[in-house]
Amino acid sequence: MRLRVRGAHSFQLREAIFFRDIDIGILAAPLTEPDLHTEPLLREQLYLVGPADSGLSPDKPVALDDVAGCALIVTPRPDGLRAQIDTEFARIGRRIKVAVETEYAPMDDLIRRVGFAIMPFCGMVNSPLTQFAWSPIENLHVTWLIASLQAPVPRLLRNG
Repeated sequence: MRLRVRGAHSFQLREAIFFRDIDIGILAAPLTEPDLHTEPLLREQLYLVGPADSGLSPDKPVALDDVAGCALIVTPRPDGLRAQIDTEFARIGRRIKVAVETEYAPMDDLIRRVGFAIMPFCGMVNSPLTQFAWSPIENLHVTWLIASLQAPVPRLLRNG
Protein backbone atom coordinates (compact mmCIF):
# COMPACT_ATOMS: atom_id res chain seq x y z
CA MET A 1 0.00 0.00 0.00
CA ARG A 2 1.17 3.51 -0.76
CA LEU A 3 -0.07 6.70 0.88
CA ARG A 4 0.67 10.14 -0.51
CA VAL A 5 -0.15 13.26 1.46
CA ARG A 6 -0.85 16.50 -0.36
CA GLY A 7 -1.97 19.82 1.04
CA ALA A 8 -4.32 21.96 -1.01
CA HIS A 9 -7.39 24.15 -0.78
CA SER A 10 -10.73 22.38 -0.45
CA PHE A 11 -11.88 22.99 -4.01
CA GLN A 12 -8.58 21.57 -5.31
CA LEU A 13 -8.96 18.47 -3.12
CA ARG A 14 -12.55 17.94 -4.31
CA GLU A 15 -11.38 18.18 -7.92
CA ALA A 16 -8.51 15.77 -7.27
CA ILE A 17 -10.93 13.24 -5.76
CA PHE A 18 -13.31 13.49 -8.74
CA PHE A 19 -10.46 13.23 -11.27
CA ARG A 20 -9.12 10.28 -9.23
CA ASP A 21 -5.76 11.95 -8.65
CA ILE A 22 -6.23 11.14 -4.96
CA ASP A 23 -8.35 8.52 -3.21
CA ILE A 24 -9.38 10.54 -0.16
CA GLY A 25 -9.40 14.11 1.06
CA ILE A 26 -9.97 15.86 4.36
CA LEU A 27 -12.55 18.57 3.81
CA ALA A 28 -14.65 20.90 5.93
CA ALA A 29 -18.34 20.13 6.30
CA PRO A 30 -20.80 20.79 4.82
CA LEU A 31 -20.13 19.35 1.38
CA THR A 32 -22.52 19.87 -1.51
CA GLU A 33 -21.31 17.03 -3.73
CA PRO A 34 -23.73 14.09 -3.42
CA ASP A 35 -21.26 11.68 -5.10
CA LEU A 36 -18.75 12.01 -2.26
CA HIS A 37 -18.95 9.53 0.58
CA THR A 38 -17.94 11.07 3.88
CA GLU A 39 -17.24 10.15 7.47
CA PRO A 40 -16.58 12.62 10.29
CA LEU A 41 -12.93 12.81 11.32
CA LEU A 42 -12.89 15.49 14.04
CA ARG A 43 -14.56 18.65 15.28
CA GLU A 44 -12.29 21.66 15.73
CA GLN A 45 -12.67 25.02 17.45
CA LEU A 46 -12.59 28.12 15.22
CA TYR A 47 -10.65 31.23 16.24
CA LEU A 48 -10.73 34.91 15.45
CA VAL A 49 -7.19 35.90 14.44
CA GLY A 50 -6.24 39.56 14.39
CA PRO A 51 -3.44 42.08 14.78
CA ALA A 52 -1.19 41.66 17.81
CA ASP A 53 -2.65 44.80 19.42
CA SER A 54 -6.30 43.74 18.88
CA GLY A 55 -6.83 42.58 22.48
CA LEU A 56 -7.61 39.00 21.47
CA SER A 57 -6.39 36.29 23.84
CA PRO A 58 -6.55 32.46 23.73
CA ASP A 59 -8.06 32.43 27.23
CA LYS A 60 -10.82 34.96 26.41
CA PRO A 61 -13.47 33.59 24.02
CA VAL A 62 -15.35 36.09 21.86
CA ALA A 63 -19.04 35.93 20.97
CA LEU A 64 -20.01 35.41 17.34
CA ASP A 65 -22.12 38.56 17.56
CA ASP A 66 -18.94 40.53 18.37
CA VAL A 67 -17.12 38.93 15.43
CA ALA A 68 -19.89 40.23 13.14
CA GLY A 69 -18.51 43.74 13.60
CA CYS A 70 -15.06 42.81 12.29
CA ALA A 71 -13.94 43.24 8.68
CA LEU A 72 -13.10 39.61 7.81
CA ILE A 73 -10.77 37.83 5.44
CA VAL A 74 -12.68 34.73 4.30
CA THR A 75 -12.53 32.02 1.69
CA PRO A 76 -15.00 32.31 -1.19
CA ARG A 77 -18.12 30.20 -1.46
CA PRO A 78 -18.67 27.21 -1.83
CA ASP A 79 -15.78 26.42 0.52
CA GLY A 80 -17.05 24.24 3.39
CA LEU A 81 -15.54 26.41 6.12
CA ARG A 82 -17.11 29.52 4.57
CA ALA A 83 -20.48 27.77 4.33
CA GLN A 84 -20.27 26.86 8.02
CA ILE A 85 -19.41 30.44 8.99
CA ASP A 86 -22.21 31.88 6.81
CA THR A 87 -24.71 29.46 8.39
CA GLU A 88 -23.72 30.39 11.93
CA PHE A 89 -23.90 34.12 11.22
CA ALA A 90 -27.38 33.63 9.66
CA ARG A 91 -28.45 31.66 12.74
CA ILE A 92 -27.86 34.76 14.91
CA GLY A 93 -29.42 37.09 12.31
CA ARG A 94 -26.14 38.64 11.19
CA ARG A 95 -24.12 38.74 8.00
CA ILE A 96 -20.38 38.46 7.48
CA LYS A 97 -18.64 41.78 6.95
CA VAL A 98 -16.32 40.68 4.12
CA ALA A 99 -13.13 42.69 3.65
CA VAL A 100 -11.35 40.19 1.37
CA GLU A 101 -12.34 36.86 -0.19
CA THR A 102 -9.33 34.74 -1.08
CA GLU A 103 -8.06 31.18 -1.36
CA TYR A 104 -4.43 32.04 -2.03
CA ALA A 105 -3.23 35.29 -0.52
CA PRO A 106 -0.81 35.02 2.43
CA MET A 107 -3.01 35.38 5.50
CA ASP A 108 -0.30 36.99 7.62
CA ASP A 109 0.07 39.85 5.13
CA LEU A 110 -3.69 40.31 4.86
CA ILE A 111 -4.21 40.36 8.63
CA ARG A 112 -1.51 43.04 8.92
CA ARG A 113 -3.20 45.17 6.24
CA VAL A 114 -6.91 44.37 6.52
CA GLY A 115 -7.91 43.05 9.91
CA PHE A 116 -9.28 39.70 11.01
CA ALA A 117 -9.73 36.11 9.87
CA ILE A 118 -11.63 33.10 11.17
CA MET A 119 -9.31 30.12 11.26
CA PRO A 120 -9.20 26.59 12.60
CA PHE A 121 -6.31 25.88 14.93
CA CYS A 122 -4.77 23.55 12.34
CA GLY A 123 -4.42 26.55 10.02
CA MET A 124 -2.46 28.49 12.62
CA VAL A 125 -0.07 25.88 14.00
CA ASN A 126 3.46 26.07 12.60
CA SER A 127 2.56 29.08 10.49
CA PRO A 128 3.26 32.82 10.51
CA LEU A 129 -0.19 33.30 12.07
CA THR A 130 1.18 32.45 15.51
CA GLN A 131 2.63 35.98 15.65
CA PHE A 132 -0.90 37.42 15.81
CA ALA A 133 -3.48 37.58 18.59
CA TRP A 134 -6.30 35.08 18.59
CA SER A 135 -9.34 34.07 20.61
CA PRO A 136 -11.70 31.12 20.37
CA ILE A 137 -15.13 32.04 19.00
CA GLU A 138 -17.86 30.81 21.33
CA ASN A 139 -19.82 27.85 19.93
CA LEU A 140 -18.17 28.01 16.52
CA HIS A 141 -16.55 24.82 15.26
CA VAL A 142 -15.75 23.11 12.00
CA THR A 143 -16.26 19.41 11.38
CA TRP A 144 -13.57 17.86 9.22
CA LEU A 145 -14.68 14.98 7.02
CA ILE A 146 -12.84 12.20 5.26
CA ALA A 147 -14.23 12.27 1.72
CA SER A 148 -13.90 9.66 -1.00
CA LEU A 149 -15.68 8.41 -4.11
CA GLN A 150 -15.59 4.96 -2.52
CA ALA A 151 -18.12 3.74 -0.02
CA PRO A 152 -17.24 3.02 2.68
CA VAL A 153 -14.32 5.38 3.14
CA PRO A 154 -11.08 3.35 2.99
CA ARG A 155 -10.46 1.36 6.19
CA LEU A 156 -6.92 2.71 6.66
CA LEU A 157 -8.23 6.03 7.97
CA ARG A 158 -11.28 4.77 9.82
CA ASN A 159 -9.27 2.47 12.07
CA GLY A 160 -6.38 4.83 12.71
